Amino acid sequence: MLGSEEKLKRSISKTIGDTTIQFEHIEAKKASTGIDLYMKKHNADLLVLLTKKYDLFERLFHRSVTRELSYFAHYPTLIYHH
Repeated sequence: MLGSEEKLKRSISKTIGDTTIQFEHIEAKKASTGIDLYMKKHNADLLVLLTKKYDLFERLFHRSVTRELSYFAHYPTLIYHH
């Protein structure tokens, strides 16, 4: 059985072709800031984000990292709606 990272790698490869895909786990107080710092530090080519649907109650309290990054990201971003 494939793990979620391996499934995502295969899905991305089907979309953008055969390329090196790397997953990183980042710890930061604010996710969008941590991601932005990582992208700048490593001069990354592409950021891929997954979104998910939230129910009404979750939407009231959830802060979208994807939305926050879209305001200030100056690098290509691919968003998969999950």
